[in-house]
Amino acid sequence: MDAVTLLYRTKAAQKADLKRKTMALRTALAIVGEIDPTVSEHEFLHRSASVIGTVFGGGGYDSYVTTALSALSWFEPDLDVQLAALLNAAALQMNFQTRTFLDGAQAVIYYGDERYFPIAMLHGNATLGLYVGDAQKETVLPLWANKSPTLELNPGQVHYVTPELVPVYQTANGGSHTSAVMIVHPNGADGEFSVPAKFDYIADTVGVATIYCIAGSAEMIAAAAVQLEAQYPDVRTDLKLYALREQRGLEYRAILMFTGLPGLPDIVLEPGISKSLTLGPGLVEQPGEMESLSYGENSIAGIRNVHGVGPDASLGNGIWERTSVKSPFYLASSAPLPLEARERLSDEFDIFHSVLRVCDGMLIPSQDPGHATFLAARANGEIIKGYGSDADATPLAAAATVDDAGVRRYQLHRPRLRRVRGSAMPLMFTPMLHKWHSHFMIQCLPRVRIARDLGEDMAILIPHDLRRKQVEMLQLLGIGESQLVRMQPNELIQADRLYVPLPWRLGFTAYNTAVYDEIAGQIETALISTPKRILISRESRKTWRNLINYDTIRQMLVQDFGFEEISPEKLTLAEEVAVYANADIVVGAEGAGMYGAVFSGKKTKYITICDEDYVMPMLSNIAVVRGFEVGYVFGESMRSDGDLYRRLPYGHADFVVDVELLRRAVEFAIA
Repeated sequence: MDAVTLLYRTKAAQKADLKRKTMALRTALAIVGEIDPTVSEHEFLHRSASVIGTVFGGGGYDSYVTTALSALSWFEPDLDVQLAALLNAAALQMNFQTRTFLDGAQAVIYYGDERYFPIAMLHGNATLGLYVGDAQKETVLPLWANKSPTLELNPGQVHYVTPELVPVYQTANGGSHTSAVMIVHPNGADGEFSVPAKFDYIADTVGVATIYCIAGSAEMIAAAAVQLEAQYPDVRTDLKLYALREQRGLEYRAILMFTGLPGLPDIVLEPGISKSLTLGPGLVEQPGEMESLSYGENSIAGIRNVHGVGPDASLGNGIWERTSVKSPFYLASSAPLPLEARERLSDEFDIFHSVLRVCDGMLIPSQDPGHATFLAARANGEIIKGYGSDADATPLAAAATVDDAGVRRYQLHRPRLRRVRGSAMPLMFTPMLHKWHSHFMIQCLPRVRIARDLGEDMAILIPHDLRRKQVEMLQLLGIGESQLVRMQPNELIQADRLYVPLPWRLGFTAYNTAVYDEIAGQIETALISTPKRILISRESRKTWRNLINYDTIRQMLVQDFGFEEISPEKLTLAEEVAVYANADIVVGAEGAGMYGAVFSGKKTKYITICDEDYVMPMLSNIAVVRGFEVGYVFGESMRSDGDLYRRLPYGHADFVVDVELLRRAVEFAIA
């Protein structure tokens, strides 16, 4: 199947294609099952929907593509199957034996989205594939590679190199001809680039037979096509514009193919999309376009805040809910507790429940080593300030320029813009917050309740790499794949109605713990055998807040009191819920592992191990809601007394605990 022919012969599947598609899908499901035994037929078919609904060229090629891409869709969520099929067809053309014998080894130069490189090189056994990046890397094949003849990938022909190494690899493989140049969704971080300047290292190896395949946003490809038409009117160009639909998301993409140039095309590519933004004056509500809303009127026992009055009228409409803490049944410390720590043990504070609705609103991820946040912007590009994110502290604001009218403007370049039909809400308030499971439990997952309280059929915006167990929690709350939109790094989301909840402080309340009642209610914990005395493992901790004498603590608890060490991250969700629900006593260092207490009841006792610089009220918040007892054993922080930045509220130093103090606490708890 010629790649250009495939460009035009991709069409919607019809009833006549059902038998062929079914046979191919049956094969693909068997392949996936050999690699991932957890695969379910329902989920497999859901992820393969775009493959099932598309016919790729003729019957034979469609059968191959359907098997290969439906299998790959299991391992590569949100795969652009039209692009994947076309890239593979172009690479397979280079595999043609006559070309190889006449011209030497055919080289495919690939630049851009790394996910599609091994897919492009499927069955390219006689073709040299060179992924060109900033650093040379060892070839590590994907999990799916060579698990079936359908997914054959030759590791000797797939390489990750720097530009200066390209001629070396071409010569070593018996040829000096570049047969195809693939530019696939190039990273837009560095802005526009000239193709001759970017690919000058292959200038002497391209020719009239070289095929160019450029894929990206419709905006980028349309601009490139206009340049080609103006500079090379006699060269045939083939362009396909299409809408990539991923669940509720919609993105306009395009693929441009051309050949017949004696050298590199003299065009400039501007990756991704470009948006003109302004930094607005702040939260200025305009009903029907942008307004703050309260939620949970029937479930939050708090103080109503009406716009213009209340504890903080500038926040708009919402409800204040107070967190509560429980007096510890036991408290011991091997070092004098600072005043801040003692205050935190009894710290009660308010959480404001409010959400901003922006019609045709845009969600903008902003992240660097010093900060991470989501910004919200109106349809006209005005960034909304003063609603849970400090827009003035972002790199975007720092790079803005002031025009003659005194307006701060910024031209934003991002890899992609995806439209979401209807209503949408981000599950996180920063792009990476899900990486810390404690934050996910407190500030992210409970947002599902907000969508329900608003009564909207809401698309939930989640990171592309949300953990499997976190996705399973969403599913138990009734949020299936069809309601999820997986955001890729740095992409923009624009929704018909964008809902942006005000971020919550770190604290558990009756409102945000209710989702865990719902999850636990679907698991028969009494039927799952679990230990009664639990030590939450600290072994996986490799960064900060390491409990240095953990081994001694573990030995004492296991040998003297019969505790069993548990690593929650290694358990299934059902097992994890049962561990906390069935336990009599749980001991562990303060952190996400202890917040499984949301699944515990009144009979469980908790002893949390902290250092004097890291005192958090979350476990005590849960104790109030669930009715159990909590005790504290404080250790000593391994930091300089002058190191103020590692003290409260940011204490993340390593620490040690007096084992005898912990022993007495356990003896007191089980007496």
